Amino acid sequence: MTAIPRALPGRTGERAARRRWLDDALTLLLYALPFVAVGAFYPLVGRFSGWRPPHVADVRALELRLFPVHVGTEVRGVSEVIAAHSSVVLDLLCGAAYFLFLPEVFGMALYLFFRSRRRALELSVGFLAVNLLGWAIWVLFPVAPPWYADLHSAGAGQALQAAANPAALERVDTLLGMHYFARFYAKSQYVFGALPSLHAAYAVLVARVVWPLGGALRAITLVFAGIIAFAAMYLRHHYLLDVLAGAALGFSVGTLVLAVPLGKRSEVVAS
Repeated sequence: MTAIPRALPGRTGERAARRRWLDDALTLLLYALPFVAVGAFYPLVGRFSGWRPPHVADVRALELRLFPVHVGTEVRGVSEVIAAHSSVVLDLLCGAAYFLFLPEVFGMALYLFFRSRRRALELSVGFLAVNLLGWAIWVLFPVAPPWYADLHSAGAGQALQAAANPAALERVDTLLGMHYFARFYAKSQYVFGALPSLHAAYAVLVARVVWPLGGALRAITLVFAGIIAFAAMYLRHHYLLDVLAGAALGFSVGTLVLAVPLGKRSEVVAS
């Protein structure tokens, strides 16, 4: 009887390694699908621009009522007071935060993929949910950003097809001798999406998802969320109301995805 040759241990290990690599690659693509979907759906939001007149003066008035700051004989909103105290250091800090607001989400998702697959999936699904809910609110309740109120004297929003504006980020472009933010906001699909602030929502979502991991990761994401919240007002992109609404959205979605059993229960991916 002829003996059946056994597979060499080395070749078996190589095949297993290739199989694991393929599984990881396919899983990464699957986890990336929500991010791809956001990029694909975002241009559709622009089709609703002008569908409903934006809220301009009423939102600013509400901010003055809820968060008044008395400056001499005048009453100003928190966001106005913050924006009035500009400096080169704050321009650069807030510009850096706005430059990193998307890379933070994508970079953290990739990092979590190799540390905690479950958290990576939660962040990916949460990112899609935050955008879909945020866009729905934008369309149903369009709100003009502070820079628009500044340009149009807080009028009734007569320029429904107004072009997006980098606002105070123009100072950052000037400081650095570039046109990054001008070009970035020229591609904006929807001007009247101030409430909720998705900048704040993304940062809070990331902080909420990584919270169970603790350590430096928790502290870094919380600090970044705080800087984004400040920058949104300092740069005249959002009122405090917008920031609070965005933070609430990001926190709520993050809490929900943490509660739903997505992926495996294990926290750390085996090396």
